[in-house]
Amino acid sequence: MDLKNANIDEALRSVLEGSSLTYTIDGKIVTIKKKPKPKAVDNNVVAAELIDVRGKVVGEDGEPLPGASIFVKDSKIATTTNDKGEFILRNVEDKAVILVGYVGYQPEELAVERDLGTIKLVRVTGKLQEVEVTFNTGYERIDRSRSAGSFPSLI
Repeated sequence: MDLKNANIDEALRSVLEGSSLTYTIDGKIVTIKKKPKPKAVDNNVVAAELIDVRGKVVGEDGEPLPGASIFVKDSKIATTTNDKGEFILRNVEDKAVILVGYVGYQPEELAVERDLGTIKLVRVTGKLQEVEVTFNTGYERIDRSRSAGSFPSLI
């Protein structure tokens, strides 16, 4: 590389050519920094289609589960089922995954389709090992032995 009698602009362009660095000249100040990553979308990547997803959540006995939670994985899109166990999620990417949950039932993970049909959740059977009861006064949390109030008991 021969840089005799080259000005600063020509010298920097020649030195930084082929590197991941770029430069700016502002008066007597020369700033060298990394090149910004291109923001162009790869032509091979197809944009995801947004669809509306419908379905119905029922228990093992076929009874609807009102209030079941429906989430789009890795998203803020969520809803709950109505009194008939039905739900609609709007503007969901067609490659997304849906999580369906209800208290006392095993959660389900499903690939998105326009109509998921009837989703049957299986009841979780297990014995609760321990329950800790605490009382929150708004200022502090008090365990049951230190509280003057009454606590319901489950037998």
